[in-house]
Amino acid sequence: NVDIKKKQQQEAPTPQNTPIFSAPISRPAATVEDDMETIQTPGTSLLGNNAQLMSMLQGRLGNLVGAPSNYLSTLGPDVRRRVKGLKSLQNKHSVLEADFQKEILALEKKYLALYTPLYEKRAEFISGKTEPTEAEVEDGVSEDEEEDEEDEEDEDKDVEKVEGIPEFWLTALKSHPHFADIITEKDEEALKHLVDIRMSYFDKPGFRLDFEFSPN
Repeated sequence: NVDIKKKQQQEAPTPQNTPIFSAPISRPAATVEDDMETIQTPGTSLLGNNAQLMSMLQGRLGNLVGAPSNYLSTLGPDVRRRVKGLKSLQNKHSVLEADFQKEILALEKKYLALYTPLYEKRAEFISGKTEPTEAEVEDGVSEDEEEDEEDEEDEDKDVEKVEGIPEFWLTALKSHPHFADIITEKDEEALKHLVDIRMSYFDKPGFRLDFEFSPN
């Protein structure tokens, strides 16, 4: 038997804004320091998809990083004034960004409440606790499946009846491009017993994932 606690919890800051893997450039938003020693830039999908542009920008930034701490003092008064103006814009941007993240979190919480009944019914189908209605089955049938429906009914007569959907989460995770290559054989033995994954939010920004396993 695989040694698994029946329910395991993993915490993370936010669901939609938490990357599965670290981004190539994982730095805070752009800032202008008084001493101009560092220039920080956020990684974006636009730059990430343009290797040539990214390489050029990294080269430019490489020349600026590590500049003398008195760099700003070498600039004329008009330029220093403009730099301070940039800092003011950055401060205002940071305030808007904070509001943006709060609204995203509120929207995520709203839709989690709407998703939850579907997730609960999904868990019941997977475990075999309940069966889908005829209307749900019909709604889930594609045109291609309709063509083979009669053949499948004949085959089903000889198939041994099973409960729920065996190894659903193992199959789902192995089919996911971000997880397929990191799941080991030992992981598979554990994930065969995974029966549900649930998410909930904290009162403060952050969320929790609950992994529930069947007795094993």
